[in-house]
Parts: sequence; structure tokens; C-alpha cells
Amino acid sequence: MQPPLVPSRTRALSRTSTPTLPRLPVPDLHKTLQKYLKSIQPFLLEDEKRGGVDFKSALEDRVKLVNDFERGLGPLCQQRLLALDRNSPNNWLDDNIWLAKAYHEWRAPLLVNSNWWLALGDDSTIPEVVRYPSGRLTGYTSWQLRRAAWLVYRILDFKARLERQEIHPDTTRTGTQCLWFRHSALQVFNRCRIPQRSCDRFSPVPELGDPDARKVIVMAADWMYAIEVLAADGSPLAPSEIEKKLHAIVVDVESRRARGECAVPISVLTTDDRDRWADGLQHVLSLSPGNYSIFRTITNSAFALSLDDYAYSLPESQRTSDPDLTAHLHNIRSGRSDRPGHNRWYDKPVTLIVESNTRAGVLGEHSPVDALVPSIIADYAIVQDVNEDAFPHRLDPSATLPSDGVAGSAAFERLDWIVDEKVERMCEEAAARAKAIVDDSDNDELVFDSYGVDWIKEQGAHDWRLQPVSRPTRTSKWRSSSHGTGRAASSLRRTRRC
Repeated sequence: MQPPLVPSRTRALSRTSTPTLPRLPVPDLHKTLQKYLKSIQPFLLEDEKRGGVDFKSALEDRVKLVNDFERGLGPLCQQRLLALDRNSPNNWLDDNIWLAKAYHEWRAPLLVNSNWWLALGDDSTIPEVVRYPSGRLTGYTSWQLRRAAWLVYRILDFKARLERQEIHPDTTRTGTQCLWFRHSALQVFNRCRIPQRSCDRFSPVPELGDPDARKVIVMAADWMYAIEVLAADGSPLAPSEIEKKLHAIVVDVESRRARGECAVPISVLTTDDRDRWADGLQHVLSLSPGNYSIFRTITNSAFALSLDDYAYSLPESQRTSDPDLTAHLHNIRSGRSDRPGHNRWYDKPVTLIVESNTRAGVLGEHSPVDALVPSIIADYAIVQDVNEDAFPHRLDPSATLPSDGVAGSAAFERLDWIVDEKVERMCEEAAARAKAIVDDSDNDELVFDSYGVDWIKEQGAHDWRLQPVSRPTRTSKWRSSSHGTGRAASSLRRTRRC
């Protein structure tokens, strides 16, 4: 067996020597106004180029407005901002403006509009015939469960190492960079976005001793399960143990199907308009105390895993230059074209998705962090291929999924919702709306390798200086103050960020 990747000992850390990031400052009024004048110059130049007011006159008008504001209403606004900061637990921006205005007040469905997704690279230990089967692949497979178990283990290993400061520690030569990353990365675990009327909220982080905090939610064929994957000390269970539990779930799913059972796809409600989902959730929770317990398990769990009993392929009418990649992206984002939004919980910050042919990806709710943070976690998960020595036996290319010899129902907890006709109708209507959204959306990847960011920097060829026309541009920076989402810019070798 493979030795544990996380040592049992806990690193002794000095509270007095652990560095902290400063509180986000309130910007100086004069400096803010000067930055405003600088920031609008590309727009004024563009307007002049298109026949509008000449740049010099337009800028002079803005300068006059800025000066009038700085001498008049500006100082009063600045004092109110300072007072707001004094009464904010973390800072004036995150507690009052950023999360609410950028994410939680937005009522549009998370599907397509907000959630990020990552396409993970292949595992080199997976045989070609498994990854690219000759015919259409349906049903769960042994290779799928093995890779899923390994990826779950690797993500949990990352979490445990991060908590023990064995990776990305607070105290390093780069100090600040690791400080923001460690704080941000831990925001994606054991949390969930909770729908509410007008403005959503985060679920509170569970206590360390909460049993639900040691679980992962598993979704298969729209049924939901929970499995314990962490020991009491926070170290992950062995990959072989996780694989046994996933195997037991799949056997249970197939036996339920054989009996003619069909899951009510509660998870598809998470794709809906946020107010509609908030109302629907309240109705679901009102039906049974058990539903409240299920929802609590979902919100407090470390993260979610979706096992898809298919390898998605594009319809002939949607074929692209790289149909496998496009199908990969499509399935991570929204699932099958005919049943989008199923078998996912869009409110979880991290959902690992593994298809029958071992193709894998990650989907996440955006508001806790920018997609860079989970992409670093995902890169850690896949940088080491499946270690066959961590499992009791090796799989051959023709391995089939045995239907017995597994841990049994004790290996998992069923999360079976109590529903009524109204809930069933809500799910049908939400699924129809999700399909309309997905049918009106598209995704693909353009591979451009003529030049990249390094050449642009060397040449000083920033777009608006060359045009000069303003373009929609995404910019980020390393965080240097405490609290927030940890926005940053980077690139990874093996994960694709979408």
C-alpha cells in the first residue's frame, strides 16, 4: 500500500510569528479622483476618434467636475466611507459591496452566467481504449471509479496539507503571496451558497468536530449520497477505501434502477433563477426535518462529486475541430444536452465531475474565490497520475464493474429527499428553463500560439495604446490585504480554465 501523503503529526506553529495581512485600507479621496481621471482617458480618446468631443476639452470638463466634487460633497462621502469601514468586521468593500453587488444580489441562474469550470487533463495510466472507446460508452466503469477515488483523495490531501501549512505556508520568503492563497483556498471547502430572496449568503463554516465536515457529497443518476472521507484528525482516508465507497454507491444506484425507481432531480433546482430557487428551497425544507438534515449535510460537506454514467459526445450538428474537447467542456459546464443541469449542485464551490471514460473536470460556484484558486487545487490533484500501489489490485483495459464484494450500505449515507407533487413540478419546470439556457449558449476553445503574454509585455503592446480603443479586458492582481476572494492572474500546464 502507498504510504500516507499527509504525515499524522501536526506542524507546531508559533502564533506570535505567524504573519498577517493588513486590513484593506480606505482609499485616499484625492488619489481616488486622480485615478478616475486617468482611467477614463482611453474612453475619451475612443470617443474623439469616433467623431465625439475632442480629447482635451472632454478631459478638462471631467477635471472641473472632479475638482468641484473634491471641494464640495467629496469629503462628506469620504467620512461616511470611513465610518462604514469602522463598523465592518472585515472591511468596507467585501462586507458591504463586493460580494453582494458582484454576485449575491444577482438573480440570474448560476448555470452559464456565473459558475466557472475546469477541464482536467487525462491520466496517463488510463489505457487509450478506456479513454477513447470505439463505441458509445454507457454505465459506470471500474476505471471511472478508480480515477474518481484518486482525484478525491488528492484534493483532500491538498486540503490537509494546506491546513497543516505543509504546502503554501504562511511564513515563506514570498510571505504575502502564500498568505492570500492559503486563506482563499480554504474558502472553497465545507461551504455553500445559500439562495435567499434579493440577496444570497454563504453557509457558515462548520465546526471542526462536525461529522458532515468530513464528508463528500456524491451524485449519481440524480440520486444523492454522502460518504465519510476524512479521519477525525483531518487526514484523508486511503484511496482504496474511497474507491470501495464509490463502488458501493454505484451498486446501490443500479439496484434501485433495476427495481424501477427514479430519482427526483432536486439538484436541477440550483440551476434556476435565484429568487425562484430560494422559494423552492423553503418549500422543500418545510416538507420534512429530514430534508433540512440533508441540506445541512450538503452545505457542510467538503465538496461534491458527480459520477456521470456516460461519456458525453456532441450531436453531429454541433461537431467542431476538436469534438472531444468541446464535448468535455460542455459536459462540465452543464451536463448532457438533453438533460442539462442534472447531477450537479451548482451552489457548491467545488464539484468534481468524472465521466464513464475517466474524462474529468471541476465546476464551482464563483463567489468565494476566482477560478485561479481551484485551478491550482485541481493542478495538484492531477499532477500525479493514479498510483496503482494505493489500490489492492490493478485494473486491466477490459475491467468491468463487479456487482458484489463491496462494502455495502454502511459505506455510504443515502440523501433521499421527501418530496410532493409541487416539488416534482418545480424540478420539471427548472429543467426546462435550464435546457433553454443551454440551448442558447455555446462553448469552445481557440488554441492560439503565435504569441503570448510574455511577448506582449516585452513589446509594450498593450491593446488600448495601440488602438487607441478600449476593449473589454479581464485584469487581476495578487491580494495584499486580508479578507476577500483572492483574485490573481496565472496560467497552468494541465488544467484549462473556462
